[in-house]
Amino acid sequence: MAFGTETGLALLAEIEAEPQLADYLPLYAAKGDFLFRLERRAEAQAAFERAAGLSDNAVKRCFLLRRAETCDS
Repeated sequence: MAFGTETGLALLAEIEAEPQLADYLPLYAAKGDFLFRLERRAEAQAAFERAAGLSDNAVKRCFLLRRAETCDS
């Protein structure tokens, strides 16, 4: 975030290809947040939904699904 949303998203894209991070919830939650800030709502929604699907915690899953819903607005 210190260098801007676009830079943050680019940095996430670099590590997203790492197989070890394929199921890493925080990666997709952060990606969703960056995309949302860039008003790329459909992509943000997909990222939040992916993060929610990776969560085994009901509270986190609910939070992420609510974030996904805000992308429709």
